[in-house]
Amino acid sequence: MKPIDSHKDLAVWHKSIALAGRVYALTRELSGLDAAELRARMRNAALAIPSYIAEGASRGNRTEFLRFLQRARGSLSELETQTTIAIQQESLPDGAASLEIIAEVRALLNTLMSKLVAGPLEAHARACVPLAAGARYPAAGR
Repeated sequence: MKPIDSHKDLAVWHKSIALAGRVYALTRELSGLDAAELRARMRNAALAIPSYIAEGASRGNRTEFLRFLQRARGSLSELETQTTIAIQQESLPDGAASLEIIAEVRALLNTLMSKLVAGPLEAHARACVPLAAGARYPAAGR
């Protein structure tokens, strides 16, 4: 598996960029009384998702990265809510496909977050595994 050097190595970042592009394209077609406000809110939420992922990845700290991924997930939920309302109001043509992409981004975010949380626990568990009979602890500094 290739090491993660930046947010650009994350599938969830790429998928969220694609989602933002889709939201921009779809919101051009928004209709209704509050179209301008809904368009702005949906676009802001869509932009926030990959932005939070990128910012969190750049922090170089697992706790900070998780915090920014949680913010991205919050923005994703906000976008999902706005998309659902627009679909129900028949203001957003072909919005159902956006809900599918939102679900994909959510699954990727949840997987990444789970791995980040489990990572330290797995490392701790490996460190606490008893040595096999006859095995020796490595000398310090090796």
